[in-house]
Amino acid sequence: MTGATGFIGGVLLGQLAEAGYEVHALYRSGSEHKTNPSYPSVHYIEGDILDLKSLRTAMAGCTYVYHMAAYARVWAARPSTFFDINVEGTQNVLSTAYRLGIKKAVVTSTAATLPPSNAHPVNELAEKKIFHTTYEQTKLLSEEVARRFNHK
Repeated sequence: MTGATGFIGGVLLGQLAEAGYEVHALYRSGSEHKTNPSYPSVHYIEGDILDLKSLRTAMAGCTYVYHMAAYARVWAARPSTFFDINVEGTQNVLSTAYRLGIKKAVVTSTAATLPPSNAHPVNELAEKKIFHTTYEQTKLLSEEVARRFNHK
């Protein structure tokens, strides 16, 4: 899984480990990951979603992939960071999973890609027309990458 050291990813990591799954948790160099001795089935693998070799290493032998990694900030010194991580990173994760024959890949996005509900239910097919941040825009592009892979 990617994003295992993040807030939501860390919760999923714990749930998967407690359910008895063997988990390969990709983490970036310099990111803080805490090895939990209660989860001997979790294998931490240093790498990056922008590095195809580390993705192949992390996914080797896996059946499922959970892609939780994202650049979830309101600002970046280099605005292309949003695109690199949120869009290119998703493309890298899914293309690697596809090439390795991974059975299923789950991509986590954000509610920020959805339009206001205006008291009516919305779902992932609802079209948002106004984006306030580059994060929102690139997460929508990430969803489009995932939809393309869903049809392969």
